Amino acid sequence: MSKRIGSMSLKDIRDRGIEPMTLINYCARIGTSDAIEAFQSIGELVDDYSLKKISRSPARFSFDELMGLNKKIIQNISFQAKRVTAR
Repeated sequence: MSKRIGSMSLKDIRDRGIEPMTLINYCARIGTSDAIEAFQSIGELVDDYSLKKISRSPARFSFDELMGLNKKIIQNISFQAKRVTAR
């Protein structure tokens, strides 16, 4: 990893505001050719997961992709919270 990212311990990830579901989504997709999607539940992710999708090539971590996915997850959380409140 580059020096600009620094440490990526779970504490550091939490301190950066990365949602747990973001990390789960990212880890499930890294190393595959699938687009990294913002699944809202572990059940959805499990239903779509397959070991056959994992590439033999080394996985490449992208902090920018992780942060972009986190933004989508947070937007969906906010949207769903507003939907529940509106009912």
